[in-house]
Amino acid sequence: AFSIWRSRDEILEKGGLTIRLLVGHLHDEDVLRCLQKDRPFSIIALFHSGLGCAFQHVVDPWRPSLPLLQDFVVADRSNLLATSWTREEARVEQSLLSQYLGIGVLKAKIFDNPFADDRDCDVESQPGVCPNRVAWWFSASESTAGEH
Repeated sequence: AFSIWRSRDEILEKGGLTIRLLVGHLHDEDVLRCLQKDRPFSIIALFHSGLGCAFQHVVDPWRPSLPLLQDFVVADRSNLLATSWTREEARVEQSLLSQYLGIGVLKAKIFDNPFADDRDCDVESQPGVCPNRVAWWFSASESTAGEH
């Protein structure tokens, strides 16, 4: 396990698996350049993107990334893994992404994230609230959402 808080891009490789950790939004120039070069993907992961957050100043920076996410996930038939702070935030993310991915109503099963790390919690500002507490996924290739 490793902390997901990253301040720089990183590549992890082991046993034929390559994980590219990119800091930023999908539409950021440097992130987009890396993503375009490495297409198609097996999976795209959004770690606590904030898309389901009630605060618009958290959601708004992600909005320009949504059309790209639709292209990467649906057009490339990739998988999407998302982690969220809470189950409610995950439900809102699913609703928002349903619109952009064009998949109807997305109601993926929301799981407790077994990799959530209490070291990622900001206990001073929000006691008991931690990023990545729950996870859910969508598979465009199977048109299913977290059913396996």
